Amino acid sequence: TRPRYPLLRLGHRLFLRTFLPLVGKWMTDNREAYDYLCNSIEAFEPTVIEEKLKHQGFINIECHPLAGGIATIIIADKPG
Repeated sequence: TRPRYPLLRLGHRLFLRTFLPLVGKWMTDNREAYDYLCNSIEAFEPTVIEEKLKHQGFINIECHPLAGGIATIIIADKPG
């Protein structure tokens, strides 16, 4: 997920857009996969996932951002 704090968000975005694809290309010769990873991280919205879980009948939905929002754990219960 994307960090909430502006300075951390900027550093995270620079890491995703520059360093990660270069290391990915160097290690796997597949830069496109790491470009896709960066795009999917930037597009991921925990609130959208939360709404989809509610729509599917999940309850007790919790979102727990970690490391300033660099990662998020989403927990939900399915009744029955």
